[in-house]
Amino acid sequence: MPTTHQFLTSRDLEKIKRVLVNARSALSELRMEREAARFLMQRYLEGTTEEPALADALDNYLAKRHDWQFVNGSAKDKRAH
Repeated sequence: MPTTHQFLTSRDLEKIKRVLVNARSALSELRMEREAARFLMQRYLEGTTEEPALADALDNYLAKRHDWQFVNGSAKDKRAH
């Protein structure tokens, strides 16, 4: 379900920021981090608004990109500990 507003609020961006911080080890280059941020913002606007779901979506997105492989496991693995 898409969000009811066209723009992200500061609260929305804080959720996205926390997901990015948890995935930072995989996002070693600024270019990658920016692309991941854009991906998460798009998913948020499409209706994925909970942090665990955003993190899973990012994990799946990164898994499809062979040049973004996690070095020490996935962000999902890190959340489990």
